[in-house]
Amino acid sequence: MKRRSPIFLIHLAAILGLSLPAIGAEPLAGEPRREAAPAPVAPGQRPTVAVVRSDYAALADPVPPEQLLTLSQIEDLVRQACLLGGLPAVVERAIAARGSDSLWVAIKPNIVEVRRSGSGDITDVRVVRGIVRTVHELAPEARISVAEGGAWIPPERQEVLARVPFAEVGDGFAVAGYRDLLTDPTLAGIDLDLIDLNYDDPREVPVPGKGYSQASFFMPRTVRECDLLIDAPVLKIIGVVQMTVAMKNFIGIAPGMIYGWSKSAGYPPDTGHGIPHHSAILGETISDLTALSGVDFTVVDAVVGKERARIDDDGGRPVRLNTVVAGADIVAVDAVSAGLMGLNPADVEYITLGERRGLGVGRLEAIEVKGQPLALVGRRFEKYPADWGEAGERGHYGQGNRTWLVRGPILASEWREGVVNPGGPPPVPGEGGWSGPVYFPDDKIDLERYTDRPIQGVAFAYCEFVAGESRAAELWLGSDEGLRVWLNGEAVYRFEGRRRHRLPNDRVPVAVRAGRNACLVEIRQQRGPCEFSLKVCEPETDPRYDGRTLPGLRYTLPPGGHAAVHEVPAAMPKESRHGEWFEEIYVQQDPTAAGRVSLSAFLPGQAETAWIALSEPLVWGREMSLEAEVDHGLVTVGTTNLRAFHLVGQGPLSEVAEVRLQVDSSAVVTVHMEGGKAIALTAVADETGRIARWTATARPMDASIEEVIAELPDSLSHLLAASDRYDTPLGSWCTDAIRWATGAEIVFQNNGGIRTSLAAGPLTAAALFALNFPDEIHLLRITGREVLAILEQGLREGPEGPLQISGFRYTADRTRPPGARVVDSTLEPDRTYTVAAEDYICMRGAARYFGREIEHAPSGVHVVDAHLKYARHQGRVVAPEAGRIREVR
Repeated sequence: MKRRSPIFLIHLAAILGLSLPAIGAEPLAGEPRREAAPAPVAPGQRPTVAVVRSDYAALADPVPPEQLLTLSQIEDLVRQACLLGGLPAVVERAIAARGSDSLWVAIKPNIVEVRRSGSGDITDVRVVRGIVRTVHELAPEARISVAEGGAWIPPERQEVLARVPFAEVGDGFAVAGYRDLLTDPTLAGIDLDLIDLNYDDPREVPVPGKGYSQASFFMPRTVRECDLLIDAPVLKIIGVVQMTVAMKNFIGIAPGMIYGWSKSAGYPPDTGHGIPHHSAILGETISDLTALSGVDFTVVDAVVGKERARIDDDGGRPVRLNTVVAGADIVAVDAVSAGLMGLNPADVEYITLGERRGLGVGRLEAIEVKGQPLALVGRRFEKYPADWGEAGERGHYGQGNRTWLVRGPILASEWREGVVNPGGPPPVPGEGGWSGPVYFPDDKIDLERYTDRPIQGVAFAYCEFVAGESRAAELWLGSDEGLRVWLNGEAVYRFEGRRRHRLPNDRVPVAVRAGRNACLVEIRQQRGPCEFSLKVCEPETDPRYDGRTLPGLRYTLPPGGHAAVHEVPAAMPKESRHGEWFEEIYVQQDPTAAGRVSLSAFLPGQAETAWIALSEPLVWGREMSLEAEVDHGLVTVGTTNLRAFHLVGQGPLSEVAEVRLQVDSSAVVTVHMEGGKAIALTAVADETGRIARWTATARPMDASIEEVIAELPDSLSHLLAASDRYDTPLGSWCTDAIRWATGAEIVFQNNGGIRTSLAAGPLTAAALFALNFPDEIHLLRITGREVLAILEQGLREGPEGPLQISGFRYTADRTRPPGARVVDSTLEPDRTYTVAAEDYICMRGAARYFGREIEHAPSGVHVVDAHLKYARHQGRVVAPEAGRIREVR
C-alpha cells in the first residue's frame, strides 16, 4: 500500500465551508475524525496551482490561445505547468521514500470512451506524453504506467462481452494513440507500460477514516501499490455534479470486473456491485474514491475542453483554451479548474467535501495561482442545461446552503404568530429551542430526515451569509409546501399551497448588504416529505450560465453556543424518495387512507386512447406531479407541469360530487363527477407555456384495465436471445406495433423504454400499461444516410445498447472505428423515410440517440395506444423473426 503521511484535523469552517470566527480552534465535538490522503500543504499554508496557456512568455514558442498546437508546444506547456505546480518536489519526496531505481509512477488519464485524442472528450495523448517525459527527466530510472479503467471492453475479452453485450467494444488505448507511445523512438529508454485498471487484481480497501457513501471499495493493484499517482483529467462540464475534472476522474479507478461497464452497472450485471451515480450520493462517492487513491499530483488537460456536456454524444461542445493546470493539491486544482470555466467552486459539492475531509483547499481566495491569472485565461463555459432531467436540474443548480440552525417542528394546533421574530436578535446555536449546526448532504433540505419523523406543522431554519459588498442578488428558492423567507428582517418571499420541489421553484431579486446578512426560513407542512432549498446567486438572465453562487459569498452561522454539529446522513439511492421523473408520475393508490384520493389508470372504450394517471408534461424533462385531497364532498387536485390526466371515481373519490382543479394555489376550473364516468382533463397553455385554462369532458368507463385483449403462446422477453444479435423479441414486437399503428416506414425504440417482459398466457391491458412509459409517438422525415448515422450513434452508446428497430435490418462490427461500424444494411442511403420514435427519444435525441437536432412532430398516437391496438388486431401475439441487428464478431 502507498505510504501515507499523518492526517490533520480541520476546523468547522473547513468542515462545513463556513466562516465561523467565533468558534475556537479546537475540533468540534461530535465531528467524526476522518483519515485523508496526505495533505499537499501544511495547515494554514496556501497551496500552489499553475495555470499556463500557450501564450505564456516563458514558453519556448509562445503562440495565441486560439492556434492549433504542435506536439512540442504541448509538451513544453505541460513541462512548464508541472515545474510551476511543484512536481519536482513531489517526485523528490517519493524518491527519498522509495529510491529512484524502484520508483513506480502511475498516470491516470481520462479515456472513458473509445475516442480519438484531441477532441476534448478524453485526455489528449500529447498531454500525457508531456507528463511522461517530465517525470522521466526528474526520475530517469522510474517505471511509468499509464493506467485507465474505461467503459470500453477490448474485443479479445470475449468472456466479459458475453455477459455485457451492450458495452462499447474497442481498444481505447489504441484509438486515442496511447499504444503508439510504447513504440515511439523518442521515448526509447523510458520504462513505460499501459495498464487496464478494469482487470488489475482488485482488492477491497476501506475508505480512510469513514466513507461518506460506503465503507470500502475494491481498488486495482496499480492504485494500491504505485509510489506516485498522477491524475491527468480533461476539463469538462457534466450533469448532476456540474463538472468532471480532477476528482471526478477517479470514478475510472473502480475496476470493471467488480463495478461493470459502465461503473454503475456492476459485474456481472444486476449483482448490485455498481457505484451509484444518483445525485443523492455521487459527490460523496467521488470524495471517497479520491481519498482512497492517495493522489500525489494533478495535471489537467485544458487544451481543448467540453462545455454543456462531457462528450459529443451527450451534446458537449469543444472549447479551445490551449491551457494546462497543475498542482499537488487536487482540491485546489479542481477549484482553479472551476474558475477557469467560469464556475464558482462553492457550487461543486465534491470540492466542498474534499476540503471538508482534509484533501485540500477549495476556496480560490486561499490558493496561490502561478503562471497566468484566471481573469486572463478563463472563459465562461455553458453549463449543463437545466431542463435536461434530473441531471440537468442538479448539475445546473450547483450547491446551495446546506448548514442551518433548525427550530421545530411546532404542531399546527400549537402554532401562533410571533414564536420567532424575524426582526429580533439572531438565534444562539443550541439554545432557545434552536438546534446546533445541522449539515444536510443535499440541496433539498429534508427536515423530516433530520427529525426522523413526519412533520405536520411549522418549522424554522436560520443561516447567515457574508457578502463582500452591497449589491443586487437573487434568492433561488424551492419547497414542496408553504414557504416564507425573511432577509435581514424583511419579508422577501411567500408561497402557500403544494407543488413539486424543484431547484429552484422561484427566483427572487434581493439586495444584500456588505458583511453579515441574516436569513430566516419558515416551512409549513401538511403531508409528505418536508423540504426546502435556498441559494444566493448573482443575477444572470442568460439561462446558459445562471445559478452561480454570488462571488465571494460565504454561508455562516451566528456566533455563540457550544452545540456539536449534527450531520444528516446522505440518502442512498434505495432510500431516496425522489427518483427520476418517470418514477414519480404515479399517484400512490390507497383507498383506505382518510382524506386521500386514489387516482388510477383506466382504459377507455375500445382502447381508443391510452392514458396513465399523469400522461403528458407541459415542459419535457421536468417532473410532473399531481396531488389530491377530499374534504366534505369536494376533491381539490393540484398539478405541476401536467397537460392532461384522467380522474376515475374510486375509493373516497366515488362519493365526491365536485372536483376543483388548481395549479399551485390558484383554482382554475370546477367540474362535476358523474357515476360510471371518468373525467378527462386537459390543460391549454398560452404562448409562455403557462396554463391558461383547463377543459373537462366525461365519457363512459365501458372497458376494464384487466380485459384480456390477446393471447401469448410464449413469453416475449426484452432481454437478448443470442450474443451476436442485438434485437430482442419484445423490442421487435413493440417497434412493429408502432409501425403498424402510425404507418411509418422505420421505427426506433430505446431498450430502456421497455420496462419488463411479457409472460406467456392471457395478455391484459394492464400488462401493456406496465410495459410502457406514457410517451407519445413522434414522426420525422430523414434519409437512409441519416438513419445510418443514428445507428452509428447507438453503437457508441454503451450499456443500453443499440436502438431496437422495425422496417429494416443491419449488421455491425463494433471493433471498427466510430463512423464505420455499420457494415451492411437494407437501407437505401438516398431515400427519404418516415421514421417513428417515442417523444423521449426525439426530445433527447441531440444529446443521446440521434447525435444532432432533427425536426419531429407528434403523431397523435401514444405508445400504449399502438401496443393495445396491435395486440387486439393480432389476437395471438408471437415473437417476430430474430436477426434484425447482427454483429460480426
